[in-house]
Amino acid sequence: MNPAPRYRMRGEILQRFGQVGRIMYGCYIMALICRTGHRSAQMQQTLAARGFTLVYSVADGMAGAGWIKRGLPVTQCKGC
Repeated sequence: MNPAPRYRMRGEILQRFGQVGRIMYGCYIMALICRTGHRSAQMQQTLAARGFTLVYSVADGMAGAGWIKRGLPVTQCKGC
């Protein structure tokens, strides 16, 4: 598996947080979710280290024992 896309996405997310960080800082609670919960946990830690204290990672992600298995609502985005 090539890790490049993951790091590219991480960099893009950090760049976007940098652009809106002054507006969002301490104002919004954000939940991050990925397929397994691993990448969202890493990103939560990265953002917390940069001062975003109201960011949480959804444990177990979407797949496996996560969101879908628990029967929580899922809506497919249009154009994805």
